[in-house]
Amino acid sequence: MVAAYMVLFLVRPWEILLPQLQALRFERVFAITMIGVVLLTRRSTRWASQSSAVIAVFLAAILSAYRAWQGELAWPQVYQYATVVITYFLMRSVCRNWSDLMWLVLTYVGTMHLYLTKSLWEYFVHNRHVYAQGVSRLTGIEVTYGEPNAVAMSAVVTLPLWLYLWRTRHGLSWAWQSTLRKAFGIGLITFPAAVFLAVGLTNSRAGMAALAAFIGGAMWLGVEQRKPIRLAVLACILIVGLFVVAPEAQRNRLRTLWNPDIGPANARESAGGRWQGFLAALDMVQARPLSGVGLGNFVAYRVSYLDGVGLLAHNLPGQLLGEMGWVGAVCFAWFLLVLWRNSRRLQQSTAGVFELRHFWQFAMMSQLTILLLLFFGLSLHNALRYNWLWLAAFVTLASEFAADELQQFDEDVMLPEDTSFRTHDVLAIYT
Repeated sequence: MVAAYMVLFLVRPWEILLPQLQALRFERVFAITMIGVVLLTRRSTRWASQSSAVIAVFLAAILSAYRAWQGELAWPQVYQYATVVITYFLMRSVCRNWSDLMWLVLTYVGTMHLYLTKSLWEYFVHNRHVYAQGVSRLTGIEVTYGEPNAVAMSAVVTLPLWLYLWRTRHGLSWAWQSTLRKAFGIGLITFPAAVFLAVGLTNSRAGMAALAAFIGGAMWLGVEQRKPIRLAVLACILIVGLFVVAPEAQRNRLRTLWNPDIGPANARESAGGRWQGFLAALDMVQARPLSGVGLGNFVAYRVSYLDGVGLLAHNLPGQLLGEMGWVGAVCFAWFLLVLWRNSRRLQQSTAGVFELRHFWQFAMMSQLTILLLLFFGLSLHNALRYNWLWLAAFVTLASEFAADELQQFDEDVMLPEDTSFRTHDVLAIYT
């Protein structure tokens, strides 16, 4: 049921594909049923520091809405974020082993594959797009995350988990039926093609730059024996090659990052407005330091009391400070630090242990996902995106499963009486 809810959350069929479901409150009915099943089966979970950070950010969002300049703009976003928070705890509750976690990861990546494929179908077959900044731009198949830049972000930040599945595909699918293995392989091969094509058609400069960052980061983080010069050269060759073969429209769109004059005026305003948006956020937090102007109030407050520009901050720091104040910014920073620490601990505790190599790879790809989300945070609002909490659930679950495996290793190996003999010494002997 949790996997099915992930599909519903990403596709959101009641918004465009099947609008008649909206009258039935299909999502709400399914979510309540799912929560009831979890409660009736008395599933529980180990509490983690990450969960405390998640609750802190959620409470900061509630405080921001309660003290918002216009509450009617804030509470719908709180409700949307509440569904993400609940999904985080449901994921933590239903996963009992590594196979359960991989089932959720496969659901996430597979659904994003279908999402992008359907979006491309609508673009090419039904000519569904928007025209902005002087170019046609692919949109998603729903409204909430269907804006071109949001589609590009959704696609790119899924790539690290796809890369993890690719590198561990034989271990994951060795016991499957041959038909499932073939379908799995086809999906893995075609997914990056769908991502690159979709991001190019969104004409999102942040998405194109993030693709280059993913290529470089995957080469740097994805190997144990780093060879910086060789990897840097390979990454540069691949990035330049992709730029050369890209269509002229996409290349011109990307060139506006370093040569704004070749683009339309509104594209230059969009790029330059990010710094102005951050300055506007500083004015907001100065006027309302505790909780900001409220979620969803950035544009309305800016137009009414500041410079009259009807644009968002278009950056993560500006969003946090302007809409959630110092309370929201500090809580989110805590959440981010805990998430990074957990992924680093997972990496360090499983490094060099062959039996736990899949945990090490998962930790590295999780770190790359965090960096990509922060990269998008330089140009987009993404503080309340589902990607943060879903990744947090994945990392904390992986850390718990890895700790259980390490404890089993300790029980299998007899410790000497010398208490200075450390755990990683035992693992070295074991391997």
